[in-house]
Amino acid sequence: MNKKNKTIALIIITVLVWGYSALEWIDYMDASDEEYSTQVSQYIPQVAPLKLKPQQKSDLQLNYRDPFLNKKTKNKVTAQAPVFSSTNRQQTRTPSPIKPKETTVIKWPKIVYSGVINNQLGLLKIDDKDYLVKAGDVKNEVIINEIFSDKIIISFKAEQKEFEKES
Repeated sequence: MNKKNKTIALIIITVLVWGYSALEWIDYMDASDEEYSTQVSQYIPQVAPLKLKPQQKSDLQLNYRDPFLNKKTKNKVTAQAPVFSSTNRQQTRTPSPIKPKETTVIKWPKIVYSGVINNQLGLLKIDDKDYLVKAGDVKNEVIINEIFSDKIIISFKAEQKEFEKES
């Protein structure tokens, strides 16, 4: 087979492949949504729901060598595995012996954000006193972080909040 015949054969094969692809595409475009959805649903496998069994407590033997101190540890830690309920399938844990951190409630002053001037200065009312503030200012222990046209971001005693513009 010479070069000319090979080229003609490849052109014919290419036209046939592209023609078939074009027909499939046209058929897809003409198909209604119902026909397409039934074709797709035939390929979706049906899977049975997963049944979870509760796990029991397990003991971890942590008696490996410490890579930094070059000593063996002699700790035995009991890990509490999550328990699954068969009715609601939500994960529940047994109570942890670690005490929760005490959270202190920070009492914020009354803050009202009125708007922005020249995209730099904000009109702010802190405990019924008016202030003209910019980012980085500190007024009555209130730190101005960022000023936007519709909100302001403020920090007070290591807590940060956003205040929306009030009309």
